[in-house]
Amino acid sequence: MKGKVVLITGASSGIGEELAYEYARRGCSLAIVARREKKLWKVAEKAKSLGCLDVISIRADVSNVQHCKRFVDQTVKHFGRCKQI
Repeated sequence: MKGKVVLITGASSGIGEELAYEYARRGCSLAIVARREKKLWKVAEKAKSLGCLDVISIRADVSNVQHCKRFVDQTVKHFGRCKQI
């Protein structure tokens, strides 16, 4: 998984937060998304300490289509790619 880019929604708590940490341990780069920006910053810092190569935090609400388009576009712009799996 090292070097892969992973986009995670709901990353400020719960399953999304734990997924961010697990992918960080595996050396992935992360785009983490949630409504609670301050919590995202904390998740980003911990992810870096666990081995995340690069992380961006994006405040967005997945129930808003425009927000979804924006966070995908930001991910692609930052990392140069985002492959759907």
